[in-house]
Amino acid sequence: SFMAAIQSQVFIVYAHNPKEYTQLRPPEGAELETSHVQRAFLEKAKLHDEEIRDSIRQREKLVKTFATFLERNGVDALLDQHITDEGTDNRMKWAQDKIEGSRFVILIISESFLPFLEGKPRPPVDKEFIFSNDYLYNKIHFPGECGPKFLPVFLNQKKDHSLLPKALMASTVYEIHEREVSGTSPLDTSKCSEDFLSLYCRITGQTRYSRPAIGAPVIPVPLARIPFGPKPGMTEQQRTKFDCLSKLNNPLLKPLQSKLAESEAFSKHWREIGSKLGLTPVELAQCEQYGDTYERCYQMFEVVGRTGVAGVSVAKLAEAARQIEQYQLFEVIQMYLEN
Repeated sequence: SFMAAIQSQVFIVYAHNPKEYTQLRPPEGAELETSHVQRAFLEKAKLHDEEIRDSIRQREKLVKTFATFLERNGVDALLDQHITDEGTDNRMKWAQDKIEGSRFVILIISESFLPFLEGKPRPPVDKEFIFSNDYLYNKIHFPGECGPKFLPVFLNQKKDHSLLPKALMASTVYEIHEREVSGTSPLDTSKCSEDFLSLYCRITGQTRYSRPAIGAPVIPVPLARIPFGPKPGMTEQQRTKFDCLSKLNNPLLKPLQSKLAESEAFSKHWREIGSKLGLTPVELAQCEQYGDTYERCYQMFEVVGRTGVAGVSVAKLAEAARQIEQYQLFEVIQMYLEN
């Protein structure tokens, strides 16, 4: 069970229209002069705008439900468009102050979040006040801020790293569903997902598990000696796969990096692979600071890309797997390449 959370201020930012906006264009040329064509287009535009309004209303309701549930359980949660301070006449300054002053900034990720962040066109029916896209973009990509402060959350949708800003690719991502936050009762851990509990613990500064009491030292039992012998080499099938992968000098794209990091068969060897890709012990130790094996493996790819070790290609990755004699990884790499 969790203690009552200390008041931890959290600022929630989201793009009101959850889907990327597609502008409806009127017919051109002589067709526009025809009255029935004009009426048909205006009717279509009206329905298009109403669909967007409905989508915005549903999104706002969902985010408010999420924020209310956090507040009910001891978190001081504020939404980017809901000013509560009296006498506030500069909404942009208010939002910037909240981002600076909050302990965490939750980013509700959706299909439209990156276009929102990059200042791309919004639906005319959306009255959302963009409180300085450039400011938020720069804060997310500022190296000293992006790790601990900004928390990407997917509400009622599957995690999709392709929707994240590049600076947050290696961050912990949380997938929260409406059924977890729609109740009126206090937090019930038995009904919450691992992602929600992890997020809640992080923003309230609590730990999921208590440390065991220190007892008598455990005396290790000597293991039976394993007879020494040569390790089995590559099979003919593995050699064929390696030969195919060795010819692929194209860069390892982000989606493929993410899939490999999610694969337990691959990610458990992240340290050895990172070493063969040229990372130093210090850089490997930096990756070790991240929570789980997936994050460490993905961060390893990120560090390799930043340090400019001539980039990561499929061929280099296959060669790293060959050097550490993990030949079964050829099949894992090839499988995700084909998918």
